[in-house]
Amino acid sequence: MVGVERRHLLTNNEKDKITSHFFWETVIENHTYCIGGNGDGEHFGPKGILSSRLSDRTAETCNTYNMLKLTKMLLLETGDTKYSDYYEKALYNHILASQNPETGMTTYYLPLVAGSKRGYSSAFETFTCCVGTGFENHARYGEAIYFKDKKNNIFVNLYIPSVLTWQEKGITLKQEGNYERDGNIRITVTPSKSEKFSMLLRIPYWTTEKTEIKVNGKKMNTLLVPGTNFKITREWKKGDVIEINFDMPVYTEPTPDNPNRMAIKYGPWVLAGKLGNKRIDPMKDIPVLITDNKPVSEWIRRISLDSLLFKTQNIGEPSDIVLAPFYTLYNERYIVYFDVFDSTGWERRKQEYQNYLREQEVLKQQTVDFIQLGEMEPEREHSLKGSNTAVGEFVGRKFRLSWNDGWFTFDMKVTDQTPLQLIMTCCGNDGESCSFDIYIDDKLLRSVTMRLQKSEDLYDMKIDIPFESTSNKDKVKISFKSHKERMIGRIFGVRLIKKM
Repeated sequence: MVGVERRHLLTNNEKDKITSHFFWETVIENHTYCIGGNGDGEHFGPKGILSSRLSDRTAETCNTYNMLKLTKMLLLETGDTKYSDYYEKALYNHILASQNPETGMTTYYLPLVAGSKRGYSSAFETFTCCVGTGFENHARYGEAIYFKDKKNNIFVNLYIPSVLTWQEKGITLKQEGNYERDGNIRITVTPSKSEKFSMLLRIPYWTTEKTEIKVNGKKMNTLLVPGTNFKITREWKKGDVIEINFDMPVYTEPTPDNPNRMAIKYGPWVLAGKLGNKRIDPMKDIPVLITDNKPVSEWIRRISLDSLLFKTQNIGEPSDIVLAPFYTLYNERYIVYFDVFDSTGWERRKQEYQNYLREQEVLKQQTVDFIQLGEMEPEREHSLKGSNTAVGEFVGRKFRLSWNDGWFTFDMKVTDQTPLQLIMTCCGNDGESCSFDIYIDDKLLRSVTMRLQKSEDLYDMKIDIPFESTSNKDKVKISFKSHKERMIGRIFGVRLIKKM
């Protein structure tokens, strides 16, 4: 689409214009997450469906790299501030969040499922497309701050401390301030001689009419409209100063298909809940918010004026949670989209949770052995071996997969007193490309071809084990072997239970 828009600009082909504009609108309106990224597993889903498409494979960085390229071209073509608003959203919440500031390494996907933790490239072992574009991304923060048009109007598009030198006119603009912390921006104009021109300041869509603009200390009394440019035309002199005090509200951004699953934002920044580094149980450790439809201002507060930390107030279950700008949580687990309930809805959810705990206790009593795949100690204890296999993490759970005729095997304890059942935990968005065989002591137990589920949640696949496979034994070897040119999908754990 970047090429199509470029061709339109060169040839004025109307079909190319319609195509590139339609593509941008479709992606933004129907497939874009609150951080400005799009796609799950490098695919668009059904139109407007995002709440069920939150996984460890959301928001490939290359997608946003190219969306920003296209957005900049459309902005230059039209001057429409909707492109500027998206550019800011994606730059601050996806691109800025895609690099580990300690190592410089970049993400491929930016996981948005609750309980996620980012994974990064390594210095020598990985070089994907998102490493190449990822390094470009972080050298481009300055390229869309200012623009000028054919009439020599200056557009202030992004609020980032910077210096603009307009050599042809002998004009310098110096932008200062801590937009992120207090919403204040100061622009000092230094022309070589007095010069009349117009400056257009972007008024972001997320702010309110409380935003104030002053020129040399005098407040501009014209109404400021969010989502537009505010134009100041005057003869600018050396030392003229523009001061902008943006009202920075905290507000919510629900998914288009589920108003009760929402992100929390402060100005342009997505606020994510801090979950630390411990292992996550999705039923116990992921908080929900019981807001009873109260305004955001009544249930969240900033912890201090010097920090960008916020905390929910008496609405979190099982507890309230501290939130920080998403990009700052580069080395811990987080939650971006919160499930929101009223008191009645939460009572129903709480009953589901109590049922879950009872089911887990029954399962514990039935279990003969369990291996958490993807974790070093459990795999070592079960003598795991394999080829063309790797580990990963999703919703706080480790997993193992294989590709290209890959395989892995491990030992598990059994009992010869009763028939057993094998339970393996799989992921709902692993489909037919995942096809493999399961063996017990080199005897085929089941051929499996995975099917896409209705949601991307984890689910259990249960397979009965013939009694003769375990009788007179205290241990068996379980093997997973992929079919030709197929994968073993993500297996999060394997459990052997007594069949009831």
